[in-house]
Amino acid sequence: NEPISYSLLINPSSLFSISGETGEISLTCSMDYEGDQHRYLLLKGLTGIANACDRSITTAYNVSLHISPDVNDNVLFFTLSIYEASVTDGAESGTLVFQVSAYNLDLGMNGK
Repeated sequence: NEPISYSLLINPSSLFSISGETGEISLTCSMDYEGDQHRYLLLKGLTGIANACDRSITTAYNVSLHISPDVNDNVLFFTLSIYEASVTDGAESGTLVFQVSAYNLDLGMNGK
């Protein structure tokens, strides 16, 4: 029935915080799957009273966090800023005029 407290002993880039009372881990800033690492290893500590002499002990354990892919949150990136085309007089309906290339950064530069 003695009080216990939680702490993060290893916290890369201070991206996470922990509630000392509940042990709940939360983000300190927003994350983006495309720009951040996809896996973090934290070391979580649990401190409590060990015996009647009021000596505290800390037990540490690993917490592995995986960042999941997000929804499409990036605008499309076009290969050119201006596209121009010419069409001959009398071109038939359905004639290909030109093709625009764009990339989805959520899929990487190969995500056309």
